[in-house]
Amino acid sequence: MSIRLNDYTLFINKYITMVFNLDWIKDLNEAAQLYQEAYEDATAFAEKWQITIQDIEELVLPELKERILSQRDNMADSVERNVWRINELDMHIAGIDAEIKRLQTLKKTWEWESERRKSWIKFCMESTWVEKLETQFNKIWFRTSEQVVVADWAELPDEYCRIKKEPDKTKIKEAIKWWTQIDGCGIVQNHNLIIK
Repeated sequence: MSIRLNDYTLFINKYITMVFNLDWIKDLNEAAQLYQEAYEDATAFAEKWQITIQDIEELVLPELKERILSQRDNMADSVERNVWRINELDMHIAGIDAEIKRLQTLKKTWEWESERRKSWIKFCMESTWVEKLETQFNKIWFRTSEQVVVADWAELPDEYCRIKKEPDKTKIKEAIKWWTQIDGCGIVQNHNLIIK
């Protein structure tokens, strides 16, 4: 299949514009993003017209690569600033976690005290056969409710149980590694950033 001249012209014009816009790129991230976009477009173009991606790379991508390499020299300063900010944020996050833990402990203490005081009022009213009590600020009374108690749920027939279905990711991963195809499942390689 030969490339129609019009398609090829549009493709090249797009990259001429992109290369012109390189002058406006301020940092490595923008350059890398532009290169990624260019590479994806070039790959799609190559597949459509059955030509090799290398031909397109030689034609339209070198200037993008050159700009990325020139931006790489400035990367260390940018990374250092970002790591400094990450460390600052992580310290704040640790402080927030500590405050959350403190507040959760305080909440549990106050919940326990509230329940203990309710139990005391209930005991006083029940032991003196008082069903209703009115104070200067509150009205207190009992309301009858029903609660199902299950002593041993393991003995229940299946018809009285709700069964939660969830994927066993360990088994799925093992099956895929042994070349078993499972529809809708796959293993994704993550590229995790480590900062020490």
